[in-house]
Amino acid sequence: MSAAIVRPLLDQGRLPNLKRLIDRGGFGPIETISPTFSPVVWTTIATGRPPNVHGITHFHHAWPGTTQRVLFDSRFRRVHAIWNILSERKIPSAFIGWWVTWPVEPISGVMVSDRYVFNRLRFGEGEVQPADVGELQDQLYPASLNESYSRITVQPASVTTAEMATFIRGPIELKPSLQLHDPEDELRLAYAQDETHLRIAEQLLSTSAPPRVVAVHLQGTDTACHHFWRHRFPEEWGRQFTRVAAEEQARYGHVIDAYFEYADRRLGDLVKRIDDSTTVMVLSDHGFVPGMKRRQAGGRVTIISGVHEQNTRPPGLIVISGAGVQVGTRLEGVSVYDVTPTILAMMGCPIGRDMPGKPIAAALSPAEMKRLRYVDTYDATLRPLPTQLKITARDREKMDQINNVYLDDSGNEEAPASQPAATGGSGKR
Repeated sequence: MSAAIVRPLLDQGRLPNLKRLIDRGGFGPIETISPTFSPVVWTTIATGRPPNVHGITHFHHAWPGTTQRVLFDSRFRRVHAIWNILSERKIPSAFIGWWVTWPVEPISGVMVSDRYVFNRLRFGEGEVQPADVGELQDQLYPASLNESYSRITVQPASVTTAEMATFIRGPIELKPSLQLHDPEDELRLAYAQDETHLRIAEQLLSTSAPPRVVAVHLQGTDTACHHFWRHRFPEEWGRQFTRVAAEEQARYGHVIDAYFEYADRRLGDLVKRIDDSTTVMVLSDHGFVPGMKRRQAGGRVTIISGVHEQNTRPPGLIVISGAGVQVGTRLEGVSVYDVTPTILAMMGCPIGRDMPGKPIAAALSPAEMKRLRYVDTYDATLRPLPTQLKITARDREKMDQINNVYLDDSGNEEAPASQPAATGGSGKR
């Protein structure tokens, strides 16, 4: 969620479901960490631990003892995540599309990997390729759900022109192949992923005994802000960088607002399936500021105009609403480190003393605050690192494209994007 996006939409009455949550709870910024890469921050949120401890420090890394670069996956996380802690206490949970959850772990509940069915960083030369057959058993836990979930999965090829017209104005061509860094292709894939995650969450919440904790990750608001920030703020962009072409502005000027409105409608669909005793938390892992990165997409250059670089660390936003939450609270001083301690407190679980964060007091009832318990650590022994390289031929084939996203020409982590003197706001999902 971006303050520059969310606040005007709230004022205009265009995010009614989020507004209802804010009116019966707390709302404010959430501080992030550096490096502000989504795999790093979402793993920090899930563990309550810093990157140098949990082990996920970038999108990808060199396999130990080799020069082969591989994507970080769940085997490289060294500490307990919230789903492990809940499972050890027999508390059922569901985590859907959370970053760095492939291969899935057996938990008390349901886990849908961030690579379920398709993975954005593995675009095929033709159509977006489904995951390798060898990965399918590792994408979903329990695997017995694969048949039922496959029936509600939205493949990028099944996204319609009418659905894309919700976000993009003008003629829409749904190409049989998708290209990494192409703005419309990226949006189409993110929408397919989000709709899949949301349908799975709806199914889980509609059961007679839903998990006690359900977490759903949405990617599309992030994708929209990355690719269409300059179209959302064309005058400011023109003053700081270059003028946005009129035809581009007409086509893409509505994308970000429309995607946030879509996310709000689907948020409402989920909230309809819970009762008043349920606490709802909506948050982002970082914010956005304007900046310029150029990327190759099918022989042409595209511009990434919304960024979140290490020299800015723009905060995200957080909303907490429901039972026990102090109504009308302006949340202050909240950090991504505070999310797991807060959930543990709500579930009656001890909080690790080695977690830098603290429970968000405004989200807890007085009784819950009195019942706070602590344990020295959940990780007396760190999880062992994998010893076998699990990488496919297509992973190797596509790593050059991934390097173009996250490494400079010398193979180092890329420098921050060009930044203007003033920013147009911050925030993300």
